[in-house]
Amino acid sequence: MNKLEKILNRKTGIVDIAYFIVGAIVYALSMNVFILPHRIVPGGVSGIASILQNTVGWDAGIMYFVLNVPLFIAAFACFGFKFVSKTFIAMTLVSVFTELIAKVFPKLQYFPTNNEPAIGLIAAICAGVTSGIGLAIIFLRGATTGGSEIAAKLMRIKFPGVSFGRMMFLVDIVIIAAGYVVFKYNGVTHAENSAIFSLIVVYLTSAVIDTVLDGNSVARVALIVSGNTDEIKKNLMNGLQRGVTVLRGSGGYTNNVANVIMCALRRQQVQECRKIVKECDDKAFVIILHATEVLGQGFDDVNKDPL
Repeated sequence: MNKLEKILNRKTGIVDIAYFIVGAIVYALSMNVFILPHRIVPGGVSGIASILQNTVGWDAGIMYFVLNVPLFIAAFACFGFKFVSKTFIAMTLVSVFTELIAKVFPKLQYFPTNNEPAIGLIAAICAGVTSGIGLAIIFLRGATTGGSEIAAKLMRIKFPGVSFGRMMFLVDIVIIAAGYVVFKYNGVTHAENSAIFSLIVVYLTSAVIDTVLDGNSVARVALIVSGNTDEIKKNLMNGLQRGVTVLRGSGGYTNNVANVIMCALRRQQVQECRKIVKECDDKAFVIILHATEVLGQGFDDVNKDPL
């Protein structure tokens, strides 16, 4: 490994750690401010830790770490050392910050726990958004925090078409059901509310994760049918610095041969693309499609390892 590669690897590692720390702090605050005080089961290992703290009094931060051990063994066998090492660091930071914040600020909670449904609902919404942001920040650097995230990643091997956030949601449903049963059995009041709020949390968390992860690569694809493809093609390549592909087609009604320009764009380039097409051919037929992922030059690396 040459000197430049060492510098780049060191810089990447520092950026990874910075993301992990910020994400872990946000998620730990969500746990201590919104989730644990209101007996919300956030799903995954965090949900199991919440159940154990609210029923037998075991510290959620410590249990979060212990329960992840067998999942890491499975992850190492399937994904290798790099993924496991990153995830171990992120998981450890989440565990440490969850425990540290609980010790330093033992009464830290934004809403009083008086079992008011409206207050619990607000807490659940805040928990879903903040925990989703915290986890997504960690996921952006190719790691997870263990628990249901590892389970979701393992399941995506079998079902690659299901988004990461949605797969997490499916896994977490099982944990929420278990939390409801345990709370009900132990006589916890308003166990039904806790289950409903937990569903809200995991749904919002998965939605925020998908929004952040997909939003990092969401693009648009323009399909342009025109009799002036040469000029449009030239202006798109020169004006937007985007490559284009010219497809051969024919009209379904007229059977006339027509060229179709396909061009992948950043979202902010759509209006400029429309302007270029209008100036070249105001009778062109244009379709703008949403693309959740574009790989290749000018977009994400084709070798990028998705969650």
